[in-house]
Amino acid sequence: MKRRRGRPAIERMKSIEKTALNEIMRTVTRIAEEVDEIKGHSIRRNKKCLISFIISNNTINS
Repeated sequence: MKRRRGRPAIERMKSIEKTALNEIMRTVTRIAEEVDEIKGHSIRRNKKCLISFIISNNTINS
C-alpha cells in the first residue's frame, strides 16, 4: 500500500480557510480605518457594522 505524504486534505482546507478569514479581517480593518478618518466613528464600531453587513448580505445571497 502506498503511503501518503504531506498534510491531509482536511488540514489543508483548514489552513486555506484561516488564510481567507485573516485576509477578510485585514480588509475589514483597513476599511474601518478609512471610515474612521472620514466620519470619525470608532474603528471597533465600524468593524462590527462591516462584519454584520457581510454576514447578512451573505445569507441573503446564498
